[in-house]
Amino acid sequence: MKILKSITLIAGVVFVLAIALLFTSFATSMIPGKSKRERSIKVTGILHHAFGGESTHDISLYTSVDSGNSYYINRGLEYIALADITACKGKPVDIYYYRHGFSLLDFNNKLRHVTEIRVGDKVIYTELVD
Repeated sequence: MKILKSITLIAGVVFVLAIALLFTSFATSMIPGKSKRERSIKVTGILHHAFGGESTHDISLYTSVDSGNSYYINRGLEYIALADITACKGKPVDIYYYRHGFSLLDFNNKLRHVTEIRVGDKVIYTELVD
């Protein structure tokens, strides 16, 4: 009987550790890495809509080329004025977004983290380190 309790205790500890490892790997997969140009993908299109979130301070963007996809600048209202982005509305923009791996929260990669926005040769926003 004592052996059965020990085996049950060990199995319980292994199960809890496995769940903790799974949760940790899931949580860290949501954190973007360092923003470097080689880890970014470029998309060019007409900027249709941009708006800022009051509670999150994020800026969301929608373009003509990616129906169903959206782009966001994490805490963007802290780094750039929304007016600077909305001034680009109707213009062709180059948006660089972070290329990440599989994520359960965004498994089809429809929500894309912006690393840089350019209009022609002018950089509107960047977080690239290189």
